[in-house]
Amino acid sequence: MLDEVLEIHKKNVGVLRMETTEAVQDDQDLAKMYTPGVAELSLMIEKNHALARELTISGKLVAVITDGSAVLGLGNVGNQAGLPIVEGKALLYKNLAGVNAIPLAIEQKSV
Repeated sequence: MLDEVLEIHKKNVGVLRMETTEAVQDDQDLAKMYTPGVAELSLMIEKNHALARELTISGKLVAVITDGSAVLGLGNVGNQAGLPIVEGKALLYKNLAGVNAIPLAIEQKSV
């Protein structure tokens, strides 16, 4: 089974990917989706924070975070070794609930 696990994770460098919702075909597209177009969105969100959930990915994204200190009964394996676990959890969020999730491994052990 380990060979199959390694193959799945090596083939695409993990089990997740990020894709754009719009294609950038030319400078005009880029100007609408990046600069200078997004400056207007930023100014709108500055005045009404609720717009961030309507106009940005924040309305459809959660983070799955680990510092690797308590990983699935494995204990303190470190943040990088915890990354496959949170990547798998992000995959479950997407496949089972339709929730976009980004896995993050952080080095911070205390707040």
